[in-house]
Amino acid sequence: MFDELEEALRQLLIQEIPITDGEIEIAFDQPKREWSARLSRPTINLFLYDVRENVMLRNYGFPVSDNEGGEANTVLRKRTPLRMDCNFMVTTWATEPADEHRLLADTMLALARYPTLPERLLEGRLAEQPYELRTLLGAHDRLTNVAEIWSSLDNEIRPSVSYQVVVTMDPWRPVVEPTVREMQLRTNGMAPDADGNSTNAETGYTIAGTLRDSRRDGAPVAGARVAIIGTGRYLITGETGRFTFRLSKPGSFRLTAQHPDGTSTERRLSLPNPAGEFDLVL
Repeated sequence: MFDELEEALRQLLIQEIPITDGEIEIAFDQPKREWSARLSRPTINLFLYDVRENVMLRNYGFPVSDNEGGEANTVLRKRTPLRMDCNFMVTTWATEPADEHRLLADTMLALARYPTLPERLLEGRLAEQPYELRTLLGAHDRLTNVAEIWSSLDNEIRPSVSYQVVVTMDPWRPVVEPTVREMQLRTNGMAPDADGNSTNAETGYTIAGTLRDSRRDGAPVAGARVAIIGTGRYLITGETGRFTFRLSKPGSFRLTAQHPDGTSTERRLSLPNPAGEFDLVL
């Protein structure tokens, strides 16, 4: 992934400065003394010196997605990916200080134009990133001790600027779980009796199901109207054909669905539902 990020930055600088005929070299090396001594032409160097988690973007969760093509009545649950800060030290190298400073300014202007890396430059795993690749030039809390960095590199100190790109790293594998089709929520200041009843209890139910088309081998139906008759409550299904309703009390009710082509179906159900199954089939 880091090599693909470096290639994206290379192409960004080539296009935005711009650089023609390889007149300026773009490198991603440690700027050690022996390295700089070998330079033969003006060079922009982006040294990846630090990679760490972006704690401000940390979001520990386990979102659920549809298990398309998998076992029926199952979903995929997966931990949210990591957001990582890739911190570069940007320097420029030329024979004359004036040329060096001019090149550094051009580089900073090119990088500052894009608060996120353009999609046209993203290839491989970068093109599959779930979030935009945020960038930040010259962060106040980066490169706070440049003298120490240059000392460790055994090179003479020179102007530098920090540049940060936030990438997503996803090491987790999804886990297959059964679909939650009925959920009961009870809020009560007193424990229920032996039969599970309480006069002070407030109970809510959430039902969920999928609308499928028997004419298309049970494929989910998108854009259909699903309603609970007599309540005025309805929704339009998305691409996965899923629908969810919340009911305040148990009892019998009728679910109805109408396909965009006018085909409809109806099903009578009750809550609680021992089978825990609320799918509709056209």
